[in-house]
Amino acid sequence: MNRKSIVIFISALLCVTLAGSVAAQSDQPNAVEAAVPAAFTYQGQIKRNGALFTGACNMQFKLWDAAAGGLQQGAMLPVNGVSVDNGVFAVELNFGNHFTGQARWVEAAAKCGNDSGFTTLPRVALNATPYAIGLMPGATINGDIPYAYGNATFKATNASASGGTAMFGHATATSGNTAGVFGLSGSPAGAGIWGRNNGGAGVLGESSSFTGVWGKSTTGTGVVGESTAWAGVYGISANQAGVWGKSTSASGVYGESSTFFGVWGKSTTGSGVVGESTAWAGVYGASTDQAGVWGKSTNATGVYGESTSGYAGWFNGRTKTQVLEITGGSDLAELFEVGEGPANPGTLMIIDAAEPGHLTISTQAYDTKVAGIVSGAGGVQPGLTLQQEGVMEGDTEVAIAGRVYVKATAINGAIQPGDLLTTSDLPGHAMKATDRERSPGAIIGKAMTGLDAGEGLVLVLVNLQ
Repeated sequence: MNRKSIVIFISALLCVTLAGSVAAQSDQPNAVEAAVPAAFTYQGQIKRNGALFTGACNMQFKLWDAAAGGLQQGAMLPVNGVSVDNGVFAVELNFGNHFTGQARWVEAAAKCGNDSGFTTLPRVALNATPYAIGLMPGATINGDIPYAYGNATFKATNASASGGTAMFGHATATSGNTAGVFGLSGSPAGAGIWGRNNGGAGVLGESSSFTGVWGKSTTGTGVVGESTAWAGVYGISANQAGVWGKSTSASGVYGESSTFFGVWGKSTTGSGVVGESTAWAGVYGASTDQAGVWGKSTNATGVYGESTSGYAGWFNGRTKTQVLEITGGSDLAELFEVGEGPANPGTLMIIDAAEPGHLTISTQAYDTKVAGIVSGAGGVQPGLTLQQEGVMEGDTEVAIAGRVYVKATAINGAIQPGDLLTTSDLPGHAMKATDRERSPGAIIGKAMTGLDAGEGLVLVLVNLQ
């Protein structure tokens, strides 16, 4: 019998199953289960001269990406000694994981009995179940699904369980850029990873040595977490940052909550929350009835802010604290508008009678309009500056209490620590007060350093008298 007498009928309805054993599930979230192989069962029918064939055949199978022509996917699979019973045969094929969402066709060829060669049959499309292979590790899932559900949806529906994971990512690499779960979004209004939960954490990240959750974005938010009853983003770390955010144009970490903390961070050895930004807020938190940002530390800083050109911390509204410690300056200053003449640091200022609420440089001795000293001389900066925006504003910081350096002259005698200082005839300079009758109301404070002769800076404890 020649090879042309063979006719193979491949069933259009393929009986396809996933072969391989199924490992028992573990109640531990990081349990590693046995991988499912990419093999599936392929069934067909062979006739010779119109009669169902019974016997053994050698067969060959190829996987293609088109019904005709196209590119072969994977290698040709030879299957020898296929048992055919009353025309029916079944073989197990494993082309590897070439099922990533695109159409596939199988091409079969058979050589039975004393045939001189293989007879190639038309390609048959694969449908339905084989695409389950595309869910194996390493697969890429593409498709357009509405925003509310995403490109792929994983849902834990076991209502009787006390806890479950809809999607779990586990990376075991000890070095390199490895992520348990990695999200990437090209939309400036989207999020690489977005988590939402109506009773717990929208996104929870845990790490024993580095970052629990790490998000990176060039134009938007690296990580967005939303929750109606608890933490939008919750991170735990044993020795690094529980949540760490960095942004070049927006918020490093942004938290918003209607009932609890916008951002909550906890760490036993490092920073609970670290936010870094070159253009806006390193950490921004908003809440309607709790703390927008809450920091707690037993031996370091609960909340730490640093800025080289703006405000390290900015509060809009009433601020309450138990202890306020200022380390950046030594005087209490107010911002004032000043009259004509340069008001350099250390200049002694008086009330400007011609401009209500303004100050001007002192020009006469024992002036009862003495008001303060321009801050910043001798490297001593103001520690606390007062102003009311839109009402009491100005561009010159004038010390009204505390320690500040003043321009002084020894024209009325050498100045010694403890001497009372008043205005002098030298513009903007203080001098030793010796006339007790003219001194009341004209004293700026007490000298804390001396000046033997000439002019120089004297440290003053400002105390208007």
